[in-house]
Amino acid sequence: MDANTTFTDEQWNNLVQGVAEAFDDLTLKRGFQYERMGSIEQLGLSEDRRLEAEVKEGAALCRVDLALDSPGGGSCDCKDRKPCRHMAAALMKLARLRGRPVSALANASASAAKARREAEEAASGTGLAEGGEDLAADTDSRGKNGGAAGRASDSPSSESADGGRMPNAAPEDAPRRSPGDGNPAADRAASSAPGRPEFLPGEAAENPTGGPSAKKPGIEEAALLAASGISTWNRRFEEAASSLAGRTRNPKFAELTLQLVSAEMPPFQPGIEALYRLNAHLFVLRTLSAPTGSGLSTPGYFAHLAVSETAAGIERILAAPLPDRDDPQVRERLGETLHFVRKQMLTEGREQDLFSTCYYRLLTRWAAPETELHAQSGADASTGGGQAEPAVEMPDLFALDHAGHSDTAADSDRPESLADTRAPGTQPETDPEQLRRLAEERRDFYESELQYLMDEERELGRALNRQAWLGANAWSRFCLGQDDRARKLLEEAADKPYFSPKKLPDFLSPPARAGEWERLADWLETFGPLLERARANLTDYGRLWDRAAEHLPDAEGRMWASLRGMLPHASSLYEAKLLERGNWEGWMDYQLSTGAEPSGFKVSDLAPIEKNAPELLLPFYHQAAERLVEQRSRDGYKAAVRLLKRLEKLYRKMKREDRWNAFMESFNARYGRLRALQEELKKGKLML
Repeated sequence: MDANTTFTDEQWNNLVQGVAEAFDDLTLKRGFQYERMGSIEQLGLSEDRRLEAEVKEGAALCRVDLALDSPGGGSCDCKDRKPCRHMAAALMKLARLRGRPVSALANASASAAKARREAEEAASGTGLAEGGEDLAADTDSRGKNGGAAGRASDSPSSESADGGRMPNAAPEDAPRRSPGDGNPAADRAASSAPGRPEFLPGEAAENPTGGPSAKKPGIEEAALLAASGISTWNRRFEEAASSLAGRTRNPKFAELTLQLVSAEMPPFQPGIEALYRLNAHLFVLRTLSAPTGSGLSTPGYFAHLAVSETAAGIERILAAPLPDRDDPQVRERLGETLHFVRKQMLTEGREQDLFSTCYYRLLTRWAAPETELHAQSGADASTGGGQAEPAVEMPDLFALDHAGHSDTAADSDRPESLADTRAPGTQPETDPEQLRRLAEERRDFYESELQYLMDEERELGRALNRQAWLGANAWSRFCLGQDDRARKLLEEAADKPYFSPKKLPDFLSPPARAGEWERLADWLETFGPLLERARANLTDYGRLWDRAAEHLPDAEGRMWASLRGMLPHASSLYEAKLLERGNWEGWMDYQLSTGAEPSGFKVSDLAPIEKNAPELLLPFYHQAAERLVEQRSRDGYKAAVRLLKRLEKLYRKMKREDRWNAFMESFNARYGRLRALQEELKKGKLML
């Protein structure tokens, strides 16, 4: 169903009026925020004009069902009073998709209330003279500027070139009047009722009059703002959020700030819009992380919660590819954004990593994405008969998310929206020239980035966060293939206070995706001491060693050397690798050398050794039983008897009952005077 069929001007005006009558202003404002945050998961409109939608509410989905002709009488799964914010969000999403001004719905209730107040003033005879003067001034302004249709103003009363009403102009509650109809106060109310119309980028609103299309409100403003640079954007954000100065920094503060700085966003092209939204979130993040002047050295719990939610919003924005990335204006704004994030990262506190995460995410997703390069190289590997290596997900090793498991390297980095739709069995064509060009562009980018970092080091001086600078420098050199220099920089960064691998990008998955196994083994050896020092989770680190060992003959020995150097922190991983490879003797030697107790293991943990090398468990149980007896306590005797019974089973399984009997004779001779122990042995039926 197209926009003309869905919304005629009369139907749109009726919908706005119905929303104004059914919804209160607070519900509409909350619905507007939900719609702007992209909470609408599904949206459908039937031929009988019934709207069905699914709105995300935390981890749950609220199902909305309402009729456009009666928007207040619908239903929603949530427990809020009806009509609710989810219903309002669904209506605003539909309006946006149909090219109608979302602000007309968001402001419907407040505008209607204001119009009623103005009408009451006009009816009581107040404000007539003032209204006439204002109206004359407004009429004169329209004459000078060629009409409201060609301006990016807040007035919704746009008219087309032939005098007909623009289809996307917001409706008034009162009938449209000419300047001389005798009710100027009502005219003022109508002209200020809705907010600025909003359009989806690239979507044209229809002109039902059939005359020449008029200029959409906000188009000129969008062009000027897109060309002005992010410094102007940030000044705009500061002005919009100035009313919240002094408020407590908590999730509500972050939500209101983001709402204020995003409310007046003009209709940008998709690439500029994505960058504008990202900069709005970065502004909120900078505001939350700035010193409050309260004397507190660290922000409180609710401030941390607000920071986490804002960072999650940035992650959602950067998770999608940047539209129109090759557009010169988009590239220019992207470069400015990267410069801003880089500066924030290099000047934030050494214990923080907010902008470090944003910096590496922005580099690897938008500024120098690996997606196309991996797609080409993955296609080349597939065409050559080999299977490209899937990227390993490493959520605990580094702060940044890594590509999930997939069948090819190309699929591991490719967004779902760009999933391969080729027929099974067909292979993409590899363009060596394109692959070379992409590699050269990536190299040129990181050479420039390295120069920027050098310039920042000179400019910032003592204000420089040396640890963040070392990490960023190491990453650029890693991407340029200067691994030796990158390793030295990382080792220097690891010596700084507050070092954590979570402040770094993923150095390990790129060589694994590219099949550079020697390089991967080198970097695994480099990161071993760093991870051990930071007490990081090592599960995925061990998985990468396994993959390197599959392709590199000497990787196995290098892995054992690295893990031994990381003990005792890597003890769990070291033990797991010994068991995986059936090195029962090595596993048992390690347990005996560390003084481990059998009580610290489940029966299932020891079952593989009991099955494959039961003789190795004999000294483990014997020594533990002797230690328990030496405790000279009833509990120790009971635990010793349980171990002796397990020993008896092992000797019988090995058909060595004679040795068991000899041991028990010696045991009873040594401890025959311990009456409590003898009682426990009798209960366990271990007396000869």
